[in-house]
Amino acid sequence: MKRSIILSALLLCVPLFALALAPIGPTGSIEGLETRAGGRLVFAEDVTAQWCVYCPSASEGLLELSHSRDDFRFVCLIDDMVQEAADRVEEYNVAGFPTVVFDGGYENQVGGVSSTDSYNEKIDACHAREEVPDLSVDVTCLYAGDATLSISVDVTNNDPSDYTGTLKVYVVEEVSRFTDYDDNYYPQGLLGFAMDEEITLSSGGVHSGSAQWSGGDHSSIAGEDFSDIDPDNIVVYAVVFNSRTNVNYYPGIPPKPYTAHYSDVVGEAFPVETSGIPDVEITSPRDGADVEEEVEVTAEVTSEASVDVVEVKLGPGNWEEMELAAGHYSYTADVSGSPNGDLRISVRATDEYGLAGIASITVQVENEDFLQGPEIGQLTHSPGSPTADDVITVYAPIDEYDTSVTSVELTYCLDGVCNVPMTMTNEGGGIYSIEIGPFLEGVEVSYSAMVYDDQGNTVISSDYVLTVLPGEGGGPSDDDGTGEPVVASTQSSSVISLPLIIGVIAVILGLLVVVYFITRSKEQY
Repeated sequence: MKRSIILSALLLCVPLFALALAPIGPTGSIEGLETRAGGRLVFAEDVTAQWCVYCPSASEGLLELSHSRDDFRFVCLIDDMVQEAADRVEEYNVAGFPTVVFDGGYENQVGGVSSTDSYNEKIDACHAREEVPDLSVDVTCLYAGDATLSISVDVTNNDPSDYTGTLKVYVVEEVSRFTDYDDNYYPQGLLGFAMDEEITLSSGGVHSGSAQWSGGDHSSIAGEDFSDIDPDNIVVYAVVFNSRTNVNYYPGIPPKPYTAHYSDVVGEAFPVETSGIPDVEITSPRDGADVEEEVEVTAEVTSEASVDVVEVKLGPGNWEEMELAAGHYSYTADVSGSPNGDLRISVRATDEYGLAGIASITVQVENEDFLQGPEIGQLTHSPGSPTADDVITVYAPIDEYDTSVTSVELTYCLDGVCNVPMTMTNEGGGIYSIEIGPFLEGVEVSYSAMVYDDQGNTVISSDYVLTVLPGEGGGPSDDDGTGEPVVASTQSSSVISLPLIIGVIAVILGLLVVVYFITRSKEQY
């Protein structure tokens, strides 16, 4: 009887030990993977070259996998055939060929493969990513003849938070004109980018972009243009990459770091043949003209189809509709508040089929009374990947023009809770700095700078975000060489909580005391 009671007490302790040893944080259960995956597509970029003997297994494996699962898309970046592909390869700082980069660098696979198992695992891991912003993208691609594509993209931010990132539009041949080391045609070979632009979206906001891509204007590294593209063999991928910088590693001894910007949404479109695109000519002002205060923009549009709308855009501003009068379109633009210097003016005409023709000029703004205020450059921090032991120094480069800086302040937030602004120190040479921290491991720190000048102007930088890594050398190397803020990838912690262990020991001792008194009482009877 005594042994039975003691055994029962020990069995009661087993769940408590399991609780103490369990990882603290998300567990990544199968149900969680399915919920987080949703309808999002994972995007894979296959770094490859014709001279690479092991590369065919990578592209063939991705093609084989695309026949069995429809939750990812891939392109082949043929490094020695297409310059824009080679430029993209350089951005990834790959450790070798082939390398497949998933979701902008969240996962990677270096070297040839004998099966698709590793690719399956990488795609599943990308679908398991936490805190992926809720974006949607709508892409249309119209073929207007003469190897010309007219592409329109709408990116919508469905997330409660603001969003910044980069929109890249890949023009891809489904069966590439280029062959691999085994003399087989590459699948999904990149020909070039139709768009590559930074975007900023408020919560609920929409970014609309359009571009024309002509095969005759692009060519291989060998000099052969793409004017012979077959629209039935073309697919367009619109991919949005997050502006947040992450430092990840390719396996090896030592591991090789690379900068990653994770892809958050992927859209695809196939060309639809239509009539020719509208032809736009800006008749006033002339290209290179000096302008001030107000400028009258006029344009003429020729189109085989009915024209739906003609719009004008000044610099990075919004598209504004032009008015039709006396056979031409016009718009009066106020440039009195524009900085002196180059100003790009674009006019876009869209027809009933959604085809858009665009013309652009550059004028020189010469406002006599305009005083250009200060500008904030790229904020950085040191060390680049701070740990819980580090004091962090934040640097803000400030350019002064026609006004003088009176003060520069830094505001930082810890896990969404913000402190009052703090004055930064002028280090000379337009560099301001301040020390913050140290902070607890795992804390997310966001910071931004505000500049005030003697004319009452206020300039605010973008927010930069970092995550504090474990101390005592637990984090990756400091700088990634990009000069950008570094945010290290975070993983679920499995550190055992000391208070929890003490509580478990106290419960065990209490149970043993109870067992002792129960046993003594039974012996007395």
